[in-house]
Amino acid sequence: MEGEELVEAGRVAEDTFIRQMRRRRMALDLSQSDLAERAVALGGNLYQQTIAKLEAGQRALKLSEADILAKALGTTVQDMLASAFSGDAPPAMRKPPTLEELRAQAMAAERRLEAATEEATRAALAAKEAKAHALVAEMNFERATMRQRDVQQEYHYLLEQVALAERGQGPDAETTDTPPHEDHVTLGQKLASARLNAGMSVLELSKRTKIRPSIIEAMERGDFSPCGERSMYVNGHIRTYARAVGVDPDPLLKQWRSASG
Repeated sequence: MEGEELVEAGRVAEDTFIRQMRRRRMALDLSQSDLAERAVALGGNLYQQTIAKLEAGQRALKLSEADILAKALGTTVQDMLASAFSGDAPPAMRKPPTLEELRAQAMAAERRLEAATEEATRAALAAKEAKAHALVAEMNFERATMRQRDVQQEYHYLLEQVALAERGQGPDAETTDTPPHEDHVTLGQKLASARLNAGMSVLELSKRTKIRPSIIEAMERGDFSPCGERSMYVNGHIRTYARAVGVDPDPLLKQWRSASG
């Protein structure tokens, strides 16, 4: 856990360790320089200035440093923390925090507050950037959806023209210029037109009706076989489709029954 701060184990634990480290150092009649020399002899990278900053609350304590400092004081991190509460510890290790110790803890809390404020500022900036990206993505989605609807309308219009041409009623046919009678519009075309008028894509209608997209596309082509072998299944699909797009299903069902015999 090299490089991690003891604060990861709790702010109280960090403050307690620093307070007890200072008390034990003084009980052993060691100066900050003496403690630093012991720590260096154990392989630590600690100096008198570092220990002074730790005791003043001006610097965070790392777990690796806490272990070496405890060894330099002839004990362990666990015993250092427990000495603040253990009845077996010397009275000097169990007395309430002094004014100087409280000031050091306040300094440590101020340092942690600054770090937390910086972290919150960075998080706020990241959240703002994320919202901006989300807004752009939403606008791109709306444009793509509008494009999809335009292409769908074009596609179904062309399907209608193909159907009319197959019956000799297209733009090149030598027939009357009047539009085809309503009865000549296929059931599938009526369904597709109703869906487009409702402003729904095939996927949107599928989510609303629980009818698979492939079945919806087949129905709009006039192929109702994927709905099921029984007429009641076809009737149910037509009724569900019609109600989802906001049209009366009865005329559509009547046209289906007439066409299917």
